[in-house]
Amino acid sequence: MDSSGDSNFRQLYLQRLVGALNALNRPGIRAPGNEDEVAGSSRNIKLAADVSLALTANRTAWSRALLNRISSDERSRPALRKILGPKHFQALIIAQRARKRSRLKLQSKMKQASRGQRSEDGLSLYRCFCSKRLDPATSSEASLVKKRKRKLQSLVPGGTSMDTFSLLDETAHYITSLTTQVEVLQSLVDSVNNNQHPD
Repeated sequence: MDSSGDSNFRQLYLQRLVGALNALNRPGIRAPGNEDEVAGSSRNIKLAADVSLALTANRTAWSRALLNRISSDERSRPALRKILGPKHFQALIIAQRARKRSRLKLQSKMKQASRGQRSEDGLSLYRCFCSKRLDPATSSEASLVKKRKRKLQSLVPGGTSMDTFSLLDETAHYITSLTTQVEVLQSLVDSVNNNQHPD
């Protein structure tokens, strides 16, 4: 993101975050009085921050994966419904179900197609593996790269389904977005502290 794009992203994220927090603060939610309610409030703030970030970074694979993960969690659904509103929440759930059905159909087709070729493919893969002599230095470097890639895939939402190029691209955008999120949240905390304890 360039500096003007970064500024626009930050401003849009701040607007969405404040809107999400206001939606969660509507009547019907009591002020936290015990530890469970405080934990629930902090969970809702994190949820509002993550949903706002995903909506601001619209059309990225990680933002779709993050929204998908949040909407899959039954505990998060009531708060998510308040943030998005009933209409958009229902559209998100319908889209999530459709993706799940298409993914299951694709997996089923792949299993059917691979049944006939499995024994032949396994034998050719075994021959290929046995015929190549691996250089110990190269294999340890390749192992390290694979290990780091798996770690990166686990950190970026939706990373496990990305190829290497997409993973690196999405990671760069995700890190930039997380940095913006931290800056905005810190400025909100500073603003609240200044209003509560003016000099």
